[in-house]
Amino acid sequence: MMSREYYARLPLHLDERAQNRAASAAANMLSAAGFTVDLDPGLGGPPQPGPFVPRPVPDAVGAVKDLTVRLHWEAGHHEAATLTDEAFGPAGVIVGLRNFAEEAAAWCARLGHVPGDELADRLTGVARDLAALAGRVEDVGSGIAAIGSSWDRLAPSPRSTAARTTSTTSTAAPAAEPPAGPAPPPADPPPRGRTR
Repeated sequence: MMSREYYARLPLHLDERAQNRAASAAANMLSAAGFTVDLDPGLGGPPQPGPFVPRPVPDAVGAVKDLTVRLHWEAGHHEAATLTDEAFGPAGVIVGLRNFAEEAAAWCARLGHVPGDELADRLTGVARDLAALAGRVEDVGSGIAAIGSSWDRLAPSPRSTAARTTSTTSTAAPAAEPPAGPAPPPADPPPRGRTR
């Protein structure tokens, strides 16, 4: 299979130094976009990429799972308030996800081509949705703390009481009381005339 080669010409009015800078910048952008670029080494083209070795990243999913387990098994009101603040508060997980989506959108936009722009638009929408979500849940931690200080532990929740009553007991419906007043006439009156 034959590869296609593309050439670009620079404006003729540029001096040699400006031409070299423009060619080097174009080579860097094309390389970043995934194209193979052959450039004279004297122009200071893009460095040869080495193998990508990712830096260790904290286990974000594991951290959220840990918050969930701690909330389920160990949390009193104050700890539950602290844990939900770590997830939903102003410096919590949702705000961190929003910041990450915004940075990923900016990175995609810097690619300078249509697929990058489309991804940037999607990620910007995700960041906007996360910001709206963060606004709806940012005060959950303080709400839990307020419940902890004002809640009567002996008063049952209507929701849990209703669920317990319907699932554990079955009572017969009370008998209807007879209506007050004269008795209604029988449904079928006795026949008149001859009877056998």
